[in-house]
Amino acid sequence: MKVNLYTDAGVRNGVATWGAVCAPKGRERVERCGRMREDLKDTTAAELRAMANGLHSMLRAGVIQRGDEVKLFCDNQDAVAKLNGATPMKREKQARHRDAVGKVLDMAALAGVKVKGAHVKGHQKLNSTCPHAPFNRRADKLCTLAREAVEIPAPIRASVAPPRVTRARKALEIARKLEGRG
Repeated sequence: MKVNLYTDAGVRNGVATWGAVCAPKGRERVERCGRMREDLKDTTAAELRAMANGLHSMLRAGVIQRGDEVKLFCDNQDAVAKLNGATPMKREKQARHRDAVGKVLDMAALAGVKVKGAHVKGHQKLNSTCPHAPFNRRADKLCTLAREAVEIPAPIRASVAPPRVTRARKALEIARKLEGRG
């Protein structure tokens, strides 16, 4: 089955977050987001990691299954080109990009899925006629929500009741670790 996976990454002050929206035909749309384990300053590396995290989370959720053909949509042309093997990697960033591309391709091979990168123009207006724009905007929003969950100020965080949503609980745990209280 052909599956479209839309990913986006954001980097602020070295903290990288990701968002992913999977919209398989005939199946329910699934959304995931979070903070990346390692801090990144390079947006292309972050976008490639977002692709890996999105693919991994959708495989774990069972949304993407063995034999599927996954089209990974991303608003970073360089990341898409690197995933598809179309551009050489600059020496200083080569290791980070090669590692991230390797994670996506290795994961796809282990799961028995085919992946191909595709570019979607980012930050399109609400009245855009591009059929991929709403999914890209949602992935961007999820990425922003993940970042905001990490950046909750300490006085507000201390007064928040224990969250019931697993994703929110995980974001709060990450925020506490960053502050040194976890």
